[in-house]
Amino acid sequence: MNKIDLHIVSFDVPYPPTYGGVVDVFYRLEALSKLGVKIALHCFQYGREESKVLSELAEQVYYYKREKRLKDLFSSTPFIVKSRENNSLLKNLMKDSSPILFEGVHCTIFSNHPQLQGRLKWIRMHNVESHYYSFLAKQANSWFKKLYYLQESKKLKKYEKNIKGVSGLFCLSQRDCNFFMDYYKDVKYLAVFFEGLIIRTDSLVVSEKYALYHGNLDVEENIKAVEFLKQVFSALNWKLIVAGNSTNNRVKKIIKKASNMELIASPSKEKMNSLIKAAHLHCLPTFQNTGVKLKLINSLLNGKRVLVNQNMITENHLESFCELAEDVSDWRRKVSSLMKSTMQEEELKERKDFLLEIYDNQKNAKLLLESLAEVR
Repeated sequence: MNKIDLHIVSFDVPYPPTYGGVVDVFYRLEALSKLGVKIALHCFQYGREESKVLSELAEQVYYYKREKRLKDLFSSTPFIVKSRENNSLLKNLMKDSSPILFEGVHCTIFSNHPQLQGRLKWIRMHNVESHYYSFLAKQANSWFKKLYYLQESKKLKKYEKNIKGVSGLFCLSQRDCNFFMDYYKDVKYLAVFFEGLIIRTDSLVVSEKYALYHGNLDVEENIKAVEFLKQVFSALNWKLIVAGNSTNNRVKKIIKKASNMELIASPSKEKMNSLIKAAHLHCLPTFQNTGVKLKLINSLLNGKRVLVNQNMITENHLESFCELAEDVSDWRRKVSSLMKSTMQEEELKERKDFLLEIYDNQKNAKLLLESLAEVR
């Protein structure tokens, strides 16, 4: 068996990288693999298939069933953690003494297990999960979901502040770093990993006269954003394209009678990239200020003008590149103004160069490895 340099325990199968959390996991795995790191990848499986792509990036890939037992809802341990308690994972982690990177609090059930004492163990924090579940509770459309999210938030609030047996945390935003620094000695900022670094430089300033909203259109947060934008564009003559993964008709019903809105449901990767690049303006409101918004970073790197509300700004270094608006009337004014303006190529290049310095997958993979080496 080949020597393993690092174990990565993922809360989900990170391929294909089609939503926020697994995007970060997959492109970090890819970057580490390019650096020659021998990885044992452990994936919890609940709806996603095994992947040949992952086998090409990791020396070993293990899949585990996520057990969603009713009794675990009544455990004092958060359900997202308890449902990933799998003894086969523990046995596989015990095969050597290599460092372990837990992807999210979800995977930390064995962080303080006696059989893993003395091992170097870090957590890649994907969120302040207690805050995220509190938001989900507010948005839930059934009493059962609301109760579940509230209970999970309460459990996570206690759990995520006191995870035993770990060497430190990597956070994907400075705001999350500030939160966890009150509870852990070693907390480091590690920028999100994603594909958005592949920038096409041809015809940077050429655009089509439409605004774009893009995201997973099955997610409640994004559906609310589309409802908000419908109010904004109902009094405007500019066209808004709404694009993203969609498996239901909710967004279709929202924009059905809006003559200046178009839905492009589940576009190909190539089509989405083309829409992002050609849009004259990106309109990205959100009503949830947790996590890092990959759609914002992607739009700033690959698109042109970007209009957001304050909730979308989760990292201070992004704010100077965005236009801000809050209520409907403010959005209408800003959209009308920005659709008539044009970005200069120098401005786009300056923005891209600045962001590429921060969101450089290979550089950040090296920083991760250096942090692991520091404490060995």
